[in-house]
Amino acid sequence: KFFTSWTGGGTNSTRLSNWLDPGNTGATVMDGKYANQPVNNFNMALSGIQHPTSSFETCRDTLRPKITLQNAGTRLIDSVTVNVNLDGTSSNQFFTGLGLAQGQSVTLTLALLQNLTAGNHSLQITLSSTSGIVDADNSNNSLARNFLVAFPQSVAPFVSEGFQNSFPATGWSIINPNANAAWILNATYGGFGNSTASALFDNFNDNTLVAGQMDYLVMPFVNFSNSVSPVVLRFNRAYATFQSRADSLLVSWTDNCGDTWNRLYAKGGTALATNGGANVNNAFFPLATQWQADSVNLDALIGKNNVRLAFINKTALGNNIFIDDINLVSNATGLRDSQKQEQVLIYPNPSEGTFVVVYPEGSANAMIRMFDASGRLVLEKSGSSGTTQQAVDASALAKGMYLLQLNRNGRVSYHKVSLR
Repeated sequence: KFFTSWTGGGTNSTRLSNWLDPGNTGATVMDGKYANQPVNNFNMALSGIQHPTSSFETCRDTLRPKITLQNAGTRLIDSVTVNVNLDGTSSNQFFTGLGLAQGQSVTLTLALLQNLTAGNHSLQITLSSTSGIVDADNSNNSLARNFLVAFPQSVAPFVSEGFQNSFPATGWSIINPNANAAWILNATYGGFGNSTASALFDNFNDNTLVAGQMDYLVMPFVNFSNSVSPVVLRFNRAYATFQSRADSLLVSWTDNCGDTWNRLYAKGGTALATNGGANVNNAFFPLATQWQADSVNLDALIGKNNVRLAFINKTALGNNIFIDDINLVSNATGLRDSQKQEQVLIYPNPSEGTFVVVYPEGSANAMIRMFDASGRLVLEKSGSSGTTQQAVDASALAKGMYLLQLNRNGRVSYHKVSLR
């Protein structure tokens, strides 16, 4: 009994008082303590950077970061200091009146970052207390993001890419919001076996993927202001399903720096498959016969500028998707039909401004149009029915490369013409 043992036998080894009240305070009651109470009562955590996302890209010179603050301890968090370090330059921002109880979170919108220059940028955000209370766990107080500023430099509506050189190619970019698997270069398999390179998304081997994740392979900015219908995006693709998991390939466009993406094309599962639709129980790598040509009509984009198109992999944790031989063409800058091309002779080419178009047979209602590098119609000339050749005077045009569109007997072909 405590009553009996408090004084006990009168010695340190035979009484409790020496051990339970060594200061001889006379206290008979002591407050208890919750056994599962966290060691760190004050613990603010930077649980995420909502904006910019991983591998974020913008074509603006401003950016407004957003972060998520969580109370990972038990003590109320009412205020916080946020340090923002952009490319080595730091500034502090203060937030009060938060009232975050244990487990609660809040999204904080930070001050606008301005006058961003083109290129890669590094952003680091760190939390600290404003009340002088020590946060004993600083391991969850800081996160970093890299992002790219790429100002629009629109090209004519003609893009041709076979992934034979650098990856991503000049003007192209990769957006990988989850900072895990992304589009990569495959240096072995090319479209229809005609090359040894293509763009690959590995839905099969990468264990970091999350079902539904979307990753972007983005084309250069394009100017469709003066394009003429039809405008077509052509490409080759290869895919096979794994255990009926339907990965998808999407094509979308944006003209507002990626704030919104508008879908033009979507195929998935067996509709996307190029091997006949059979499941493949290992990583798929296409034979030359296991490719398909595909196309997307882009007439809806005529008149728009600073447009970017993206090939988007939407994963279902299935199998590899390959794309190759990307060609963006329009009636102003089209892919020529090589057979029809050979039926026409243009000389001299290059020329000083005057040249002759020779047809192998008479052409009814032949029409010649010339377009500059921006896709703008700069010359138009019609010919007489039955003529076998036609002189063209383009001496008023500036020196450079032009695309000549020839419409004869209802057939359209395209030819490069150089003025010097």
